[in-house]
Amino acid sequence: MDRKQRLFMVRRAVGAAPDLERATFIASTATSDRYGDVVDQATWKLDAYRQNPVIQVDHDYRAEATVGRATSAEVMDGALVIEVQWGKGARAQDVAQKVADGLLNAVSVGFVPGRSIRRSDLPDDDPYYAQSPYGMAYYDNELLEVSVVAVPANAEALAQRSAGALSGADLDALAERVTHRLIAAGALARSSNPVPVSPSPDLASWLNGAK
Repeated sequence: MDRKQRLFMVRRAVGAAPDLERATFIASTATSDRYGDVVDQATWKLDAYRQNPVIQVDHDYRAEATVGRATSAEVMDGALVIEVQWGKGARAQDVAQKVADGLLNAVSVGFVPGRSIRRSDLPDDDPYYAQSPYGMAYYDNELLEVSVVAVPANAEALAQRSAGALSGADLDALAERVTHRLIAAGALARSSNPVPVSPSPDLASWLNGAK
């Protein structure tokens, strides 16, 4: 694993706090939302959105409501993750400041449903099945935009935050510690009398334990 790959892993694991230039959001997951609906993550259609990756406010499609652009939109670990670059205008910077301050924390996806079915009509062993007659499961959805909102339909559609922004030197140090621990764990696993390795739930304390 080279340095670039290690830094990528650390950035994904630790994240960077939102600031006036950038932020990372989980835009959508397959959890049941506040309306009882589920959006399938594996079948997102993202090509058109990547050509016009607008970040709006409150699903307002007017140009003046565009406050940023998504520099990345990918489905990772069962969630649609977007990285946002904020605009420089007054409204965009106002939204960016509120996100950085934690006053705004959520986003919501605007999309064209490709295929939908009542969750109660699904087989009862389907992971999206629900007894409620109101909830829908949506598949093959074309993403149109992502909006910053005060209250999202999906409670998991939130800004990703860390304890603080990390400098390049901090990232290098973390990467080296992660690599050292992974190498050490691998050596233990290959030994004739392996010792179980159980990382602490606290990532920071686990990393700081590396020699």
